[in-house]
Amino acid sequence: MNKILWFDIFSQSRLTIGRQCRLSCLECPIAEACGILSEPEDFAKLIQAGKTDEIIPPGKIIHLIGGDPLRYPDLPILLHTLWTYSKWVRLWTPGVISYEQWDVISPYISEVYLYCPAVTPSTYRAITGWDRFEELRDVIVFMKESKTNLTLQFPVTLESVQWLPEVHEFAKSMGTRLLIHYNHLLPFHKDTIAYIERYRLVPDVDVIAFRNRKRGFCDIPFAEHWAGWEKISFIAQELRNRLNRIFPI
Repeated sequence: MNKILWFDIFSQSRLTIGRQCRLSCLECPIAEACGILSEPEDFAKLIQAGKTDEIIPPGKIIHLIGGDPLRYPDLPILLHTLWTYSKWVRLWTPGVISYEQWDVISPYISEVYLYCPAVTPSTYRAITGWDRFEELRDVIVFMKESKTNLTLQFPVTLESVQWLPEVHEFAKSMGTRLLIHYNHLLPFHKDTIAYIERYRLVPDVDVIAFRNRKRGFCDIPFAEHWAGWEKISFIAQELRNRLNRIFPI
């Protein structure tokens, strides 16, 4: 597993690989997501046809998103191809994974962002439709034991902002970093935004604010068209988060 260096963050792209996911989240937008290939095997066909350049995005860091990328049937082939192009992969996933699968793909993944919308079993079940919160906890323990560079990612909404303290405590208890992200276009009160932003000063916590007019993807901090100012803002905030780790206020 390769470690992403600080100067790599200036060169990033995302790659979306399919609509499939084991979760059944409320108001899931995946079926209407923009920019997603219609068939999950398209990548494998292009690779086999020698058209790899058509699917490999520019940038040193590749954010692999979905759906759940772990549901993509030819994920090992795609990851190996990205590795041959010297790409660092950030995997965004709900974490429903078999340990055997992880043993195969982990050498090609630099960082994992694990979807964690709640930290109580009942609330997690209500949001995701998945009555297995303890399995998520087991996955976190397993990844930590296997030295995975793991971050829990928590989408802040008008409803979930009240859970921030307990999500933070959960991340601390599991020994993982926490990424808090929120959509600037939601009608947050200015005091609520100030409250969220204060978490930038908390050790092992990163904050990303973004603007998304359409919920085009799973709950991850990307606008529907991740280019121009939105990408620059994301990279600038990541740089700020990293500087906060080195020079805490």
